[in-house]
Amino acid sequence: MITPPSMGNLARDYLLALSNHADLDE
Repeated sequence: MITPPSMGNLARDYLLALSNHADLDE
């Protein structure tokens, strides 16, 4: 499956956001 760089960045930002949110919850 080929994913455009833009989609890769969005997914990466999304995962980073989840990680940051988890850190805040902790």
